Amino acid sequence: MSFEVCKLSDDGEILVKSPANMLGYYKDAEKTAESFDEDGFLKTGDMGTMDADGYWFITGCVKDLFKTSKGKYISPVPIEQLLGNHASTESVCVVGNNMTSPLGIVMISEKAWRISMKTLSKNRHEYRASWIYCTTLIKNLRVMNNCLI
Repeated sequence: MSFEVCKLSDDGEILVKSPANMLGYYKDAEKTAESFDEDGFLKTGDMGTMDADGYWFITGCVKDLFKTSKGKYISPVPIEQLLGNHASTESVCVVGNNMTSPLGIVMISEKAWRISMKTLSKNRHEYRASWIYCTTLIKNLRVMNNCLI
């Protein structure tokens, strides 16, 4: 069975239209309406991208999105993956609900304690999208010793 059409919504959700799609929820018109866009495409709940060869990649879930105070919906998953790729990273958390921009908090390993904040944050300029790096710094020295913002 093949899909007739796949597309991305304006906010990056993967939408599908196929004879295999459900027709709706039994006796629940409201939930059915929430599950389809205005053109009859089923909302999958998955965020994704499509490459030049037509292959789809799932990058996160719609439910994982947060909305900034500027009204932009952001998925923390790709940001956390980029920050987590640094060799000194132990764990990552990206938040931003009702904030002007996302805030990334990265716990660094004990081995990285001797590396300066400047050296660790140097790679942030390699990220293509402006929202991938954060500009807010935590002023608490105890937190700064354990986190990279």
